[in-house]
Amino acid sequence: NPCYQRICQNGGTCSVIANATNVSFTCTCSNSYAGQYCETSLDALANRGCLSECMNGGSCIK
Repeated sequence: NPCYQRICQNGGTCSVIANATNVSFTCTCSNSYAGQYCETSLDALANRGCLSECMNGGSCIK
């Protein structure tokens, strides 16, 4: 169970996704956070002038 390790951050809720061959998870983040693990503060992005989280390790440049 991947949720056993409390993998979601900043108050995110972990849900197990399972099928016949694979078990994975998804984090449902609060309104203030985003990312696979709810690790990105949307408030911090907004303060830098970013409207959304950059993908693939990219950085927002205002």
